[in-house]
Amino acid sequence: GGQREGFIPYLVGQKDLVGGPRLAGVVSRGRPAVDLDLHPTFISARLPRTLGLTGFGEVSMGQDAPTPTKQPQQVRRMFGRIVRRYDLLNGLMSLGMDTRWRRLAATAARPAGGLALDLGAGTGDLTLELASRGAAQVVGADFSPEMLAVARTKAASGASANVTWTLADALRLPFPEETFDCVTNAFLLRNLANLREGLSEMARVLKPGGRLVCLDMTQPPPGPFGALYRLYFNRVMPPLAGMLSGDRHAYSYLPNSLHGFPDAPTLSGLITDAGLVQVQAQRLAGGTVALHTALKPPFEA
Repeated sequence: GGQREGFIPYLVGQKDLVGGPRLAGVVSRGRPAVDLDLHPTFISARLPRTLGLTGFGEVSMGQDAPTPTKQPQQVRRMFGRIVRRYDLLNGLMSLGMDTRWRRLAATAARPAGGLALDLGAGTGDLTLELASRGAAQVVGADFSPEMLAVARTKAASGASANVTWTLADALRLPFPEETFDCVTNAFLLRNLANLREGLSEMARVLKPGGRLVCLDMTQPPPGPFGALYRLYFNRVMPPLAGMLSGDRHAYSYLPNSLHGFPDAPTLSGLITDAGLVQVQAQRLAGGTVALHTALKPPFEA
């Protein structure tokens, strides 16, 4: 059949313009995507005009939630500005623990031999970790071309022939239903404009029996440690990140991203509402980070 301008099919076993493998299937339900292997120079005029960037912003629980005050495009531009020091900032603000957390997420995804999607891939650390765990193919998807440019540079320095990078909207994923054996995300959920819709999309593209893994910050526990963490997260981290990134406005959205974000048990309930089962939550870093896992039912109930 024909192909509309701006929509890119993915053909397994064929090579793209720079020699990387490509994902099986085609874009679905009129959902735009850009395979960055076909756009190595990131010429903005070549990106599809219909690319939805409304999937990222301050978190909304659903239709009844307040309208986010931070526009998704603003968050996207902020990530583009700080991309050169993004990994450094992550390491400093997590005291170096973010690498371990991503490894735990990759282990929980069990990607070996399967097709994996890392959503909100950023600079690609979790994406590449999935590839190193034996995934047959990994798709790293994000809404920031600057972030994915760094991810591609990382991938080029190692054995990553089974990785594809794609610009995509988290609320309108450009993949057919039941495509992936596992879907992962790290520090994405707080930035979704509509959390329920995002989880629903992740569930939609999972195969029956597929595994969802979500790594994100969560509401800190009560008591002195929780109070100290809130002080750090709300008052210390934003200006520190702004100073280190060279952009004093960078990370100013951080306190709002956690405000109103569900705690770990509530997020487990939202994942269940998305149609997934066997939902489990593991708290990390003194209860300030949560690793959620869940399965898509292998058959209709």
